[in-house]
Amino acid sequence: MSRLPVLKPRIVCRALENAGFVLRKSKGGHRIYIKERRRVTVPYHTTDIKPGTLALIIQQNRIDSRRVPCAALSFVRVDASVCRS
Repeated sequence: MSRLPVLKPRIVCRALENAGFVLRKSKGGHRIYIKERRRVTVPYHTTDIKPGTLALIIQQNRIDSRRVPCAALSFVRVDASVCRS
Protein backbone atom coordinates (compact mmCIF):
# COMPACT_ATOMS: atom_id res chain seq x y z
CA MET A 1 0.00 0.00 0.00
CA SER A 2 1.45 3.35 -1.03
CA ARG A 3 1.78 6.19 1.40
CA LEU A 4 -0.30 9.29 0.84
CA PRO A 5 1.59 12.52 0.17
CA VAL A 6 1.70 15.62 2.38
CA LEU A 7 -0.11 18.37 0.47
CA LYS A 8 -0.83 22.07 0.66
CA PRO A 9 -4.47 22.90 1.41
CA ARG A 10 -4.85 24.87 -1.83
CA ILE A 11 -3.93 21.78 -3.88
CA VAL A 12 -6.59 19.69 -2.11
CA CYS A 13 -9.17 22.46 -2.59
CA ARG A 14 -8.32 22.74 -6.28
CA ALA A 15 -8.63 18.96 -6.70
CA LEU A 16 -12.06 19.02 -5.04
CA GLU A 17 -13.19 21.85 -7.30
CA ASN A 18 -11.93 19.91 -10.35
CA ALA A 19 -13.94 16.91 -9.10
CA GLY A 20 -17.13 19.00 -9.14
CA PHE A 21 -17.30 20.16 -5.51
CA VAL A 22 -18.42 23.73 -4.83
CA LEU A 23 -17.22 25.90 -1.96
CA ARG A 24 -20.22 26.23 0.34
CA LYS A 25 -18.66 28.33 3.09
CA SER A 26 -15.41 29.23 4.74
CA LYS A 27 -15.36 29.69 8.48
CA GLY A 28 -12.19 30.20 10.47
CA GLY A 29 -9.51 27.91 9.14
CA HIS A 30 -11.81 25.46 7.38
CA ARG A 31 -13.48 25.34 3.98
CA ILE A 32 -16.60 23.29 3.39
CA TYR A 33 -17.25 21.90 -0.08
CA ILE A 34 -20.45 20.23 -1.25
CA LYS A 35 -21.42 18.04 -4.19
CA GLU A 36 -24.96 16.73 -4.36
CA ARG A 37 -25.52 15.58 -0.75
CA ARG A 38 -21.88 15.02 0.13
CA ARG A 39 -19.95 17.45 2.32
CA VAL A 40 -16.17 17.60 2.67
CA THR A 41 -14.38 19.80 5.18
CA VAL A 42 -10.81 20.85 4.38
CA PRO A 43 -8.58 22.47 7.02
CA TYR A 44 -7.18 25.59 5.38
CA HIS A 45 -4.24 26.60 7.57
CA THR A 46 -0.68 27.66 6.83
CA THR A 47 0.53 24.13 7.54
CA ASP A 48 0.37 21.17 5.14
CA ILE A 49 -2.38 18.55 5.21
CA LYS A 50 -0.95 15.37 6.69
CA PRO A 51 -1.56 11.91 5.18
CA GLY A 52 -4.08 10.88 7.86
CA THR A 53 -6.18 13.99 7.25
CA LEU A 54 -5.93 13.46 3.51
CA ALA A 55 -7.15 9.89 3.99
CA LEU A 56 -10.23 11.21 5.82
CA ILE A 57 -10.91 13.73 3.05
CA ILE A 58 -10.70 10.90 0.53
CA GLN A 59 -13.04 8.81 2.68
CA GLN A 60 -15.53 11.68 2.87
CA ASN A 61 -15.31 11.92 -0.91
CA ARG A 62 -16.42 8.24 -1.02
CA ILE A 63 -13.57 6.84 -3.04
CA ASP A 64 -13.47 3.01 -2.97
CA SER A 65 -11.41 2.03 0.09
CA ARG A 66 -9.66 -0.79 -1.81
CA ARG A 67 -8.26 1.79 -4.24
CA VAL A 68 -7.40 4.55 -1.76
CA PRO A 69 -3.66 4.85 -2.49
CA CYS A 70 -3.99 5.01 -6.30
CA ALA A 71 -7.29 6.87 -6.23
CA ALA A 72 -5.82 9.39 -3.81
CA LEU A 73 -2.90 10.04 -6.10
CA SER A 74 -5.17 10.58 -9.09
CA PHE A 75 -7.43 12.72 -6.87
CA VAL A 76 -4.59 15.18 -6.35
CA ARG A 77 -3.22 14.69 -9.88
CA VAL A 78 0.12 13.22 -8.83
CA ASP A 79 1.97 10.87 -11.16
CA ALA A 80 0.16 7.54 -10.88
CA SER A 81 3.23 5.51 -11.88
CA VAL A 82 3.93 4.91 -8.18
CA CYS A 83 0.72 2.85 -8.05
CA ARG A 84 2.11 0.06 -10.18
CA SER A 85 2.63 -3.16 -8.24
